[in-house]
Amino acid sequence: GNYVKFLKNLHTEQIAKLQLKNQNECDLLDDIRNFILKKSAIEKSYAEALLKISSHFLNKKIANIPDVKTDSSEDRWNMWNVWRTVLEENEKLARARMAAIEVFQSQIADEAKMLRLHKLQAARKCSEQLANIQKEVQASVQDVDKNKKLYFDEEHCAHDVRDKARDIEEKLKKKKGSFFQSITSLQKNSAKVSSKKDILEEKSSGARNDYLLSLAAANAHQTRYFVVDFQGTMQAMEANVFDRVSEYLTLISRTELLTCSAHQTSFTRIRDQANQ
Repeated sequence: GNYVKFLKNLHTEQIAKLQLKNQNECDLLDDIRNFILKKSAIEKSYAEALLKISSHFLNKKIANIPDVKTDSSEDRWNMWNVWRTVLEENEKLARARMAAIEVFQSQIADEAKMLRLHKLQAARKCSEQLANIQKEVQASVQDVDKNKKLYFDEEHCAHDVRDKARDIEEKLKKKKGSFFQSITSLQKNSAKVSSKKDILEEKSSGARNDYLLSLAAANAHQTRYFVVDFQGTMQAMEANVFDRVSEYLTLISRTELLTCSAHQTSFTRIRDQANQ
């Protein structure tokens, strides 16, 4: 009936929305991966260049002049030694950037790629499984419609025979027959109609039980679909993507903060030496 049509449209819309949701999540994973790859390429180019020039100037002969000691017994850094510190710290920072790039590529870019592929495969499998479950739900609702129609038909027939049997009984009570119908004929007809009434009432009762059972089964099926099957499919398609993306973004932030901390430590040391 109309509810079956409504249910089919609802199920089609649910699968379409789940697939769209999954595609949006996969697109985000792809964006994160591509951003990390492009950012890492820029960082790697800079780190390699920084490492190259730092190593080049460190390999040059730098005057080995001892630091000056003052009367206050405090060492005074000379400019050649501070310059060596600048080169060594930049070399150290370049290597730290290279290490950060490795972390980004292995723990974010590669992981995001694998998760995206897993989600795409899971979406196809889960969509097919959910579609089969939806067909079962729709079939149970169709059974309700079929049993309802059968029950109404059987009850209609039983109702008609009931009315006919009642009329005959009333005539027998009044001991009246029509002009062409004797009391004996009425009694025979009453027995015949009564027997038919019992048969039809039994069929109506059976059809009513079948209708009620199919209605209970359809309600239980739909409840399980919305509470268990649909929710389970959505979770399987998500594949913990929210937690994983949270881990990626946390790792990016933590690694960048460590890099910034290393920069601060290195340049604080250079500043302090330069001021002495």
